[in-house]
Amino acid sequence: MKLTTLFRISLLFLPAIVTCTKKSHTADEAFLSFEEPAISLRTYVGWCAANDSLTISKNNSLWIHYASCQDETGVKKQWLTDPRDLEELQEILATGDFGSLDINECGHCADGITYVLTVQDKGKKHSIRLSHSSTTAAQAQEGMAIRLLDKMTDIIERQTQNNH
Repeated sequence: MKLTTLFRISLLFLPAIVTCTKKSHTADEAFLSFEEPAISLRTYVGWCAANDSLTISKNNSLWIHYASCQDETGVKKQWLTDPRDLEELQEILATGDFGSLDINECGHCADGITYVLTVQDKGKKHSIRLSHSSTTAAQAQEGMAIRLLDKMTDIIERQTQNNH
């Protein structure tokens, strides 16, 4: 009787033990191969649209375009960071305290876009989530988050145009 009960209980937990998990490609993985400071932008788009990420550090930049409705990598491009881009991003960050920004919006929850900006430096990492540039939170610290978003978006556009 005890053996039968133990067997039944173990069957209940068997699916949890043997289930597979899909590997997710995240901006965090991109940080693993970059020296600090590193700045990243990841977009999440509603309705299964394609999204992308850009990670920039002193020497390297990596752009990943994910296929729609999944986190499988569609296109990946790596290049040497343009020192002028890094300098401009650092100048934007120097205008305030990015680590104190507390923005957690969800644009893709309403079929829009969520922009996740992450800065990793000196062993610390801080992320914010923006949905729209006109929100009050996005305008904090003289619009630092929006200026970072605009610069990162500009870099993506410039680099993806170079592909064609």
